[in-house]
Amino acid sequence: MQVIKNWTALHLKDYRIFIFSIILLQVLALVNLLIKPQLPIVVGFVLLVIFLITTVQYLRAMQAFVVIAIIVSEALYIETGGPVVRAIDLVLLHLVTITFIKWLLNPKDTIEALPTFYFGFMLLVGAAVLSLLGTISIKGTVIEFIQLAELIIACILFYNLIKTREDIKFIFLVILCYALLDSFFIIGKSVTGQLIGRRVGLWGSVAFELCFGMALSLAFFYMSQKIWIKTLFIISGFIITNAILLTQGRALLLVGLIMTMVCNFLFSIQKKKTSLFIILTLLTLSMVLIAYMTQGATIQTRYTSIVEGGNFRDLRLIVWAVSLMAWQSSPIWGIGLGNTGLAISLYSPKPFGIALLALEGVKTAHNEYLNFILQAGIAGGIAIVFFYFILWKKAYSLYKRCKGRDKEYITIILAFISGVVVFGMSNDLILAGNGMIVMLLVALVARIGTLQQFEDQTGIL
Repeated sequence: MQVIKNWTALHLKDYRIFIFSIILLQVLALVNLLIKPQLPIVVGFVLLVIFLITTVQYLRAMQAFVVIAIIVSEALYIETGGPVVRAIDLVLLHLVTITFIKWLLNPKDTIEALPTFYFGFMLLVGAAVLSLLGTISIKGTVIEFIQLAELIIACILFYNLIKTREDIKFIFLVILCYALLDSFFIIGKSVTGQLIGRRVGLWGSVAFELCFGMALSLAFFYMSQKIWIKTLFIISGFIITNAILLTQGRALLLVGLIMTMVCNFLFSIQKKKTSLFIILTLLTLSMVLIAYMTQGATIQTRYTSIVEGGNFRDLRLIVWAVSLMAWQSSPIWGIGLGNTGLAISLYSPKPFGIALLALEGVKTAHNEYLNFILQAGIAGGIAIVFFYFILWKKAYSLYKRCKGRDKEYITIILAFISGVVVFGMSNDLILAGNGMIVMLLVALVARIGTLQQFEDQTGIL
C-alpha cells in the first residue's frame, strides 16, 4: 500500500511539473509576442530542445533529421559571404558533438572507418589539390576544400549512423514520406492557385526528392506482399508523378522515370516476372500521360519543349559556352575549386544584353562534369567521371552478389545512382550544395557491402 502511495505521489509531482511547464511556456510565448512578434524565439527554442532530446535518445530520430536536412538544404541555407551554411551543416555539427560525447563516456564506442571508396575520394582530393596551381581566387578554393572535407567526414558519419538493414529501410521510408508530404503541399498550392514559379516545394525548393520518391513507390510495390499495401504504393507513385509535373521540372521528370524504370527492370528480373515489368512500365507511362493531360497549357508546353531542349535551352548553352571559355584560360589545372561563379562573371559577354541578363546571377556551370573540368581542369574531369563510375560499379557488384533484402535495397540504390549520374548532365551536385545526397548514397553502398561481407563470413542473413 505504501508503495502505491509513493508511486502516486511521485507521478502527481511529475504531473504538476508538466502543468507548470506548459503555463510557463504560454507566458513566455505571450511575452515573445509582446516584445518581438516577428521573431518566434520561444517556438524556436522549444523546437531546438525537442530536436536535441529526441536525437540523443532515439537513433531513428537522428536518422530522420539527417535525411530531411539533406533534402531541405537545397533551399534552407545562409550565405555568410564565404562558406554557405546549410541545414545539414548544423545537423552534422550536432551529430559530431553527440558522437564525441559518446566516445568520451565510452572510449570503446569507436567510429567505424569507411571500409571502401578510398580511391574515389582520393581522386576528388587530388584534383582539388592540383586546382591550386591555376586558382584565380585562393579564398574560394580554400573554402571549397573545407566543404569537400566536410563531405568526406559526413559520409563516414552517415555510414556509422546507418548500421542495419532496418536502418536502410527506414531511410528509404523517410525519403518516401517526405516526397509524399511535399507532393501534397505542391498539389495543394496548385488547387488554391498559389503555384507560381519553379521553386514550389516545401521551403521554396525544386523538390528534387520527388525523383527518389517516384522510384521508391514502385520498389516498395515489388517488396510488399499484401494487395492493399501494393495499391497504396501505386497511388503514392501517381501522387508524386502529378507533383513532379506541377514543379515544371523537366530534369526531375526524366530522372524520376530513369530511376523508376531501372527499379522496375531489376526487380522484375529478381522476381522473374517479365509480364509484370511490361504492365508496370505501361502503368507508369500511363500515370505520366494522365498527369500531363490534366495540367494547364503552360505546364504542357514546358514538357513538350523537352524535345527541342526547353525554354531555357539557349541560356544553358550560353552558360556552358562561357564555362568552356573560362576553362580555356587554365585547361590543365582549372580555375580552382569554388571559383565557378567568379569565372562566369569574368568571362560573360559585357555589357549584359536582354538575352544575357540572367547570366548575372549564375554561379554554377549547370553541369556536374563541366563544373569539375572548369574548376579542376582535365584532372577534375577525369576524377568526377571515375568517381561516379566507381560508385556505380561497386553498387552493381553488390547487386550481383547480394541476396534477399540486401539485393532489393542495393537495387534501389543502383537506380538512385543511375538517376543522379544523368541528373548531373544538366545540374551540379557535389560542388554546388547537393553533395550530401551523393555522400548518403556512398554510405549506403558501403553499409550494404559490410552487411554482405558479414553474411558471407557467418552465413547469417
